[in-house]
Amino acid sequence: MTLISNSNVSGSTNVSFSSISGSYKQLYLYWNNVSVSSSSGVWSLRFNNDSGANYDISRIVTTSSVSTANIDGADSIAEIIYGGSSSSPQHGFIMIDNYSSNSQRRFFEGQWVNNETPKGYMVVGQYDNTSTAITSLDIVRTSGTTTISGTFRLCGWLS
Repeated sequence: MTLISNSNVSGSTNVSFSSISGSYKQLYLYWNNVSVSSSSGVWSLRFNNDSGANYDISRIVTTSSVSTANIDGADSIAEIIYGGSSSSPQHGFIMIDNYSSNSQRRFFEGQWVNNETPKGYMVVGQYDNTSTAITSLDIVRTSGTTTISGTFRLCGWLS
């Protein structure tokens, strides 16, 4: 695994990793000690900042009980960072396979936790836009007016 980029953000409304080389087999995005400026706000992950209905997701969410959802045609991988506060850091990762293909679906899987509730998320899914390789990962605020701070790392698997 090779570190592609390390981003320490403070008071941001989005985080972007752009111009990603197609020379890796998989991408691995990891976030650690991410805090939110208040309890409202949702950040989602988009590939190439694509907000089209190109994400098919199966998701398990745990709180005091377990809920599941299958979402076909979502506009992002939603809620990778959700509400919280600086005293409730969030951690997680997502792995994207075959990201450099411009003719096949790309598969992803990930896990993250919001320590505020607490909530645990596990997702698997596919990105249906097969016309272009993934060259950027964009964590965008999709709800609320809050900001995020913390560390985001993007790595590539060589084999």
